[in-house]
Amino acid sequence: MTSSASATMEKKDGPPPVNWQAYWTVRLARALRDEGMQEKEAGWTAVLTEYLEQNPYAPSRIFVPRLESFLESRERGERTEAARCLYFFYDRPTPSEKHRAAAEAIGRRSLERGKGTVKQPAPVENPAQPKYAVSPLLDRLELELKARNYSRRTLENYRAASYHFLKWLAKEPTERDSDTIKQYQLFLKEKKHYSPRTVNLATAAIVFIYNEVLGIPISRSSLPRMKTGRALPKVYSQQDVEKIILGARNIKHRTMLTLAYACGLRISELRYLRPADIDLERNIVWVRRGKGEKDRAVMLDASIKPELEAFLKSGRGKTFLFEGYEPGKPLTTMTISKIYKHSCENAGIAPLGGIHTLRHSFATHLLEHGTDLRYIQELLGHASSKTTEIYTHVSSRIISRIRSLS
Repeated sequence: MTSSASATMEKKDGPPPVNWQAYWTVRLARALRDEGMQEKEAGWTAVLTEYLEQNPYAPSRIFVPRLESFLESRERGERTEAARCLYFFYDRPTPSEKHRAAAEAIGRRSLERGKGTVKQPAPVENPAQPKYAVSPLLDRLELELKARNYSRRTLENYRAASYHFLKWLAKEPTERDSDTIKQYQLFLKEKKHYSPRTVNLATAAIVFIYNEVLGIPISRSSLPRMKTGRALPKVYSQQDVEKIILGARNIKHRTMLTLAYACGLRISELRYLRPADIDLERNIVWVRRGKGEKDRAVMLDASIKPELEAFLKSGRGKTFLFEGYEPGKPLTTMTISKIYKHSCENAGIAPLGGIHTLRHSFATHLLEHGTDLRYIQELLGHASSKTTEIYTHVSSRIISRIRSLS
């Protein structure tokens, strides 16, 4: 094997790039600063870096026994501090109850061995906890959303946003909380550096839980809605799209990126595709319960059928088209995003954005080839034509036809 081939295999089969690990250490550092715990940043960043180097996976996908093995391998004093770090990490930047509980149990046990007693306090800097049970309230929220037939994505977003707000609030919600909610909006914008769109989503979730779950009247009009602006979508050339797809490691990843582009799919629609949604005889892909809980049919180009047929015969999941290690469960959005980014890296193309950029490219290329805007609206599943019209601003074909008056 040549050295270049060996290097290529090493790049493909090795752990994720260091930049990916750095993303989580930055998230940890930001959470520490938000809590006024800057003195922990240097030591805990080192612990987390070592932990992720030994376990090069998404933090929530690391098996708990690996976390336990990592902590148990350390000396007692170091073990307690590392347990505090991982407890905080799995409590804040990337919440996971099972990982957090494992870190706490090992930290407690380490102190008990050292001091000969079982009555030691938890070996972690526990944040101020609400004086009421949050989980039952979140379960009631989920029930109300399901009763109204809200989408899975909205349910997940509202639950996560409400969890973080209630944890920050740390008291019983009351009808006098309008100013407190405004303070939380500023906290998200100025301390957490969330985008105005994300802040508005969190506000919508908070208003829903007050009005519909708790029965506490909080007027949406009494809370500011942050201006979001509207950036133009970024678009790849058709040649770059082809390179990105060819940069995928295997047939599963290539098929995923191909469908994302050739069918203009959102990442949530891609995740929940099922084998039965692929109609090879009629050259159609069925998108079930897309945004707004609407179904739609998208054309299946003949050029991608051979590889898609091969994937359906050999590599597809049983329940969902694209499944991970756990049968019957779709790949996570984080995994799909990583596949897309790695394909860009392999193709030598700087990502213009997330995998949604392939959807933008699909719409723009259709427009440049003369497809009527109304058909593009149907293919994308847009409720309003105004949403689709944004692609006229980035279409090189349309822009080049405009003659200068100078």
